[in-house]
Amino acid sequence: MSESTEQKTVTVKILNRSYQINCPPEAESELHQSADYLNEKMAEIQAKARLVNTEHLAVLAALNITHELFAQQTGKEAHVLEISEKIERLTHKLTQTLSKRPAPALANTD
Repeated sequence: MSESTEQKTVTVKILNRSYQINCPPEAESELHQSADYLNEKMAEIQAKARLVNTEHLAVLAALNITHELFAQQTGKEAHVLEISEKIERLTHKLTQTLSKRPAPALANTD
């Protein structure tokens, strides 16, 4: 499967500054969502910390977003492990139950 090399220039706004970003046309919606999310995070930090240094705001926002990502990944991994353990227990119960059942009688075809 070949990747499209077609790019589109998209304008996003973060903390009242416009940025021109090249992205594939099919990724434009996700780019806008990402920029909006980053803008919200940076605005939250700016309001709480009263920071004006955009670089410092960006680094703090990146750290917070990265922390959220790792927390989600860890939560998903724990959930997958929990489900795997439940499946294993159910499989064991099913195997025990089936092994206790008498074998079906074979039909006599005389």
